[in-house]
Amino acid sequence: EYSNVTGTVAPRTTYFIDSKVAGTVEEVLVEAGEQVRPGDTLLHLANADLQLEVIQRESQLIEQLNNQRQTALLLNQNNFNQRAQLVEIGYQIGLQQKQYQRNQQLLADSVISQSDYEPIADRYHYLLQRQKLLEQSYRSDSLARVIQLQQINDSEARILDNLRAVRRILDRLHITTMATGQLSDFSVQTGQAVSSGERIGEVYSMTNPQVTAQIDEYYLDKVSVG
Repeated sequence: EYSNVTGTVAPRTTYFIDSKVAGTVEEVLVEAGEQVRPGDTLLHLANADLQLEVIQRESQLIEQLNNQRQTALLLNQNNFNQRAQLVEIGYQIGLQQKQYQRNQQLLADSVISQSDYEPIADRYHYLLQRQKLLEQSYRSDSLARVIQLQQINDSEARILDNLRAVRRILDRLHITTMATGQLSDFSVQTGQAVSSGERIGEVYSMTNPQVTAQIDEYYLDKVSVG
């Protein structure tokens, strides 16, 4: 059997181009009917409010980042100061220990009195006790510092991710195509206002088209794939 029908040749796939943000068309780079490839920029939009918002959010994130880094710097400085104190107390104990040991011998030999010996001994034991407390404080602060620095590093990573995401918002002002084919239904003009989500064109390829046709119901049960 033979049936003569009229069909429509159409692309198998059509890619729609929508604006992700609102703005005013600043520059149009292509015309309808041109062949485009993925990554080709079709037009540039201008949106002063969006740009100002991005700048403000960037400033906030940069301020947060600087605060985190300032906190990390203070933690490291505090660690350095504590280590310096431990070195200094160790040095003082070394000096005091020599005098303490000499005075012990002098006291045993009855060269000096108990009243002359006690201030040296008291200071020596004071320094030992102070060294012990400083070491305990340093160990405790060191554990807390490691945890805080890890939290700061994690926070910095999140802030940097957010900063990169904010900066990518402005990329939406440059409308590009993600497909290869012929640009169609693209009629925007410079100065035209475009709203967010507005369809401004489509891209299709006729390399492997399909034909759509209506057939008589009589043939429906006789039609099969292929």
